[in-house]
Amino acid sequence: MARTSDKRERLVAAGCEVLYEQGLRGTSLADIAERAGVPIGNVYYYFKTKEELARAVIAQRRLDIEARYADIEATISNPHERLREFVRRASQARTRVATHGCPYGTLAQELRKSEGVLADEAGDLLRIQTNWVASQYQALGVRRGQAKAQAVELVASMQGASLLTHALCDPTIMKREFERLDRALVTQAPL
Repeated sequence: MARTSDKRERLVAAGCEVLYEQGLRGTSLADIAERAGVPIGNVYYYFKTKEELARAVIAQRRLDIEARYADIEATISNPHERLREFVRRASQARTRVATHGCPYGTLAQELRKSEGVLADEAGDLLRIQTNWVASQYQALGVRRGQAKAQAVELVASMQGASLLTHALCDPTIMKREFERLDRALVTQAPL
């Protein structure tokens, strides 16, 4: 028999995937329960509403982002190379992005339309990215205000490429643009 926490973890993991693929509006708790292999009646034990589950998904996405950055920092000591690795890792998802969009950007966009706490929490996923990128620029000696500006420029370029990749269902756009961003990081040229 599955442990209680195991069912909750499966629901959150399934929620991450289904909300990414279908969006919050296009997803029911039954969709998530089916993907998780959990009876729909059990879902309500963990999450009373789809919004509660979305909040858990956002929290999991945040943990995933933070784990990715911790891994980059643990394996790469040079902040410049960390930024390049950040771009490279994001580029690896281009086929999925072509089909479903950026897992963070699309969620933030969708939830921003309804405003409220969920919108703010989803927006935090992009703020975390921007802040981490800014910290890497600061570690390179860039002053705080300029580091933040460069971070916004990099993340905005990545999100724009992701948006076009998804809108046109063409992963080569993201591949080409992320390679350009990597070259700009190598030469320290303007993004």
